[in-house]
Amino acid sequence: MIRHVRTPWWMAMLCFGTCCLTIAGCNGDDDGATTEPTPEPTSTPILDTDQDGVTRDLDCDDEDAITYPGATEVCDGLDNDCDSEVDEGLGATWYRDVDEDGYGNEESTTVDCMQPIGYVEESGDCDDWDATIYPGATDVCDQKDNDCDAQVDEEPDQTVYTDADGDGFGDPSHPTAACSPGAGQADNSLDCDDADPAIHPGAAEVDENNVDENCDGVDRTVHLYVTVDGTNPYSDAPVLTSIQEAVDTAFTGQTIAVGPGTYNEKINFGGKDLYLTSMFGPESTIIDGGGKTTNPDGADSIFLFINGEGTDGTAVVRGFTIRGGRGTDGDLCGNAFGEITGLRYGGAICTRGASPLIADNIIEDNSVDGSGGALYLDEGPVDLVDNIIRNNVADYDAGGVNLSQSSGDITGNVIIDNHAGRYGGGLFAYESSGLVSNNIIAFNDVDNSKAIPGGGAGVCLHDSYPTLANNVIAYNDADPNAGGIRVFNVTEGGFFINNILVANEAVSEGGGIRVSSGRVTARNNILAFNQAASGANLFVTDANQFVSTYNLYYSAGGATDVVGLALDATDLNVDPGLINDPTDFVVEDDDYRLKQDSAAIDAGNPDANDNDPDGSRNDLGAYGGPRGADFLYYTMAEVAELRTQ
Repeated sequence: MIRHVRTPWWMAMLCFGTCCLTIAGCNGDDDGATTEPTPEPTSTPILDTDQDGVTRDLDCDDEDAITYPGATEVCDGLDNDCDSEVDEGLGATWYRDVDEDGYGNEESTTVDCMQPIGYVEESGDCDDWDATIYPGATDVCDQKDNDCDAQVDEEPDQTVYTDADGDGFGDPSHPTAACSPGAGQADNSLDCDDADPAIHPGAAEVDENNVDENCDGVDRTVHLYVTVDGTNPYSDAPVLTSIQEAVDTAFTGQTIAVGPGTYNEKINFGGKDLYLTSMFGPESTIIDGGGKTTNPDGADSIFLFINGEGTDGTAVVRGFTIRGGRGTDGDLCGNAFGEITGLRYGGAICTRGASPLIADNIIEDNSVDGSGGALYLDEGPVDLVDNIIRNNVADYDAGGVNLSQSSGDITGNVIIDNHAGRYGGGLFAYESSGLVSNNIIAFNDVDNSKAIPGGGAGVCLHDSYPTLANNVIAYNDADPNAGGIRVFNVTEGGFFINNILVANEAVSEGGGIRVSSGRVTARNNILAFNQAASGANLFVTDANQFVSTYNLYYSAGGATDVVGLALDATDLNVDPGLINDPTDFVVEDDDYRLKQDSAAIDAGNPDANDNDPDGSRNDLGAYGGPRGADFLYYTMAEVAELRTQ
């Protein structure tokens, strides 16, 4: 058995060139010993510090794992792919913004991963030297293309008006947008007749010729103007900011015109006959007393006439909304029926011994603890024409109008939604006469809050003998008596001609008319669809109190609903044939004109003095007779609209 002894490698291998030496000698020695091959010497390893798979000798940054040959180049300021170029082919396009308006010039760009100073990312600036010009800028009238849309001044910033007559003043109904007035245009809208070059602000006014030459809304020469800011473009007449100051400044016979706005004032004409008018009507010109009690004259009425104004000349209040009045002490103005003292009268207007004309106003939201919530007209003929008198309150008499020892024309007014605690929700007359015509007296009430058997929610006549002609008296509500008209006179007098009383209501007697005393003559009237516990259309205490001819009485079902009176042979008991009556319970569509087949047509007094305007025989009701066409409003829809304004 041959025993082999393994020699440790460190002893066995020692090589020089091609000869490996062992203890025993080189290979090939014939000592018979076997030797193992000597291994090749090893080299020092090459490091990959960032462990990105590329050794240091090939990596251009062995400290950064995202940097090595073949890496994806990103915008980080590094040579990620080791090609000696940084961020090549990457980054956004930036545009030079010289005027610093946020938009750059497309002709001056750079590509960079970071925004260079003076560059922006938005392009499209069509003028990089003007900061007012850039995409999306507001286009103004400056002859520049502000918004870079290749159009200049396409959004005009001025409204101009057609000036067809070439007088330098524009037509307010023809506005257009422009940068400046062109040919046939004006920069104002002050012309009131663009077809006549003689009519424009500053033109000479010709009085009362139905032409407003200077366009100030007044058909007469104005001596003083009042405006809220003290300016006036229509005339070179003096301008003030207070109505009372203008009244104090003006001379008798002069005209004062008041511009739009609200004036918190109380006005005393101080004995002057002045023509006071608004320039553009009551909707725009308001006198609001605000219920103040500090007037130096001791009056809380908005207007006070106690010095004979209008008795020898003309005193006029026209075209205002008059509200917020609380009346005047009875010692100064007012004459309480029943000798009740310590109260106030004429919430908006109080007159004593004066004769003004009150026309074309809205008189609303006034109140007194005495009488005449809106107006107390005492001891003088006062004309009350074409006013809207609404939502006024009197604790005693006349929520709307109180005539006391007075006369005049009460014509063309709408008297609605007024309240009294005793007599005359709409109108109360005491020892008065005159003409009450072509009024709409509706939705007024008396509520008996003074525990006195009052009434006359629409009209109450006490020792008064006016002519009531062509009035619409409807939907008035009385507690206890006389929804429409109450009469208690001591003697004979007064005429009711061509009125219509419809849908009035009383708790007790006389839904339409209640006559307690006196004697009234009535003809050509329609009383229909009124309601009361007794005498829904008419209740008279004595048959001699009411002279009835050519009247129509009708209630649903055909009843006359007349108590205390036998009808005359000329009177009718038929359906009046109204275009729309109250039986459908829709107030707004009521129309009290007559249908073509109405039995009330040509059924009135045949006397020629009572004929209709066309010369035919009188039609019954408010729209017949010589005054039948003199209405401003015809339907309850129109009245309903006035109630909500």
